[in-house]
Amino acid sequence: MWADSDNRSQGVDSNERAHLRDGRCLRAEGGAGGYVNMTGQPSRSEMLEHYAKVSGRQVDDIDYYNVLAKWKLAVVLEQGFQRAGNDYKLQAFGPVVLDLMKQAADLAESTDYNVLS
Repeated sequence: MWADSDNRSQGVDSNERAHLRDGRCLRAEGGAGGYVNMTGQPSRSEMLEHYAKVSGRQVDDIDYYNVLAKWKLAVVLEQGFQRAGNDYKLQAFGPVVLDLMKQAADLAESTDYNVLS
């Protein structure tokens, strides 16, 4: 269980659905991180544009950092999965690890970012 910014209790059941206190259910979509209702949030490109504007930093290499973050999180969760034993919470990391690794690999293959340039 956790609370969102409106202090509504939330939790995840065994069918990978997040529940709000008011009974609404947010189904996990696209694997890890799919429990967040992004209604009203800026798009990825809008957020990157705003970040670049207010920070003065380049964002051309953001895909590199997204690949790295997904890979590193997968490695950390894999450690938990390996010691899961009969702990169903740690056992749930297995599919998440595979999904994160696939997302990282897909992004690495699809990006036009080149480390050597």
